[in-house]
Amino acid sequence: MRAFWVTAISAVALVGCDMHRIDRGKELAARDLFDPRSAEFRDIVQSGPYVCGQLNGKNRMGAYVGFTGFVTNTETGETLHEPPGLSELDTIGLSPTDARMTQLKRDTEQLAFANMSAQLCGSIVSVDRTIIDEVRESGTIRGRDWK
Repeated sequence: MRAFWVTAISAVALVGCDMHRIDRGKELAARDLFDPRSAEFRDIVQSGPYVCGQLNGKNRMGAYVGFTGFVTNTETGETLHEPPGLSELDTIGLSPTDARMTQLKRDTEQLAFANMSAQLCGSIVSVDRTIIDEVRESGTIRGRDWK
């Protein structure tokens, strides 16, 4: 009976430690927001010192901007946020070649973030699924070979 209680207390202590890391990871991710108290989280995964998930927060107008991925290292306090997607407004005034290169660069950044979060937390927390499917099927991103 005593061994049961020791095991149960140890399990509760480990869960508490993980919850502390998750809370710390959320706090680190939210600190970069305009209104950190408005932070909403989903798909939280903790692996060692790393906490990965998706974060949504309010902008200066008070509107939520949409969920994006994050990875935090609770030991060092570092946080990386998923690079934003590219909108048509980002390519106004660019030549077609420059617009394609800008899109490829942004796609590559998003894939690098997804790969890093998969390695650190064991899952892809957020990325445009069409990009991942295209790479898995053909080894290319929008027609460019990246293997």
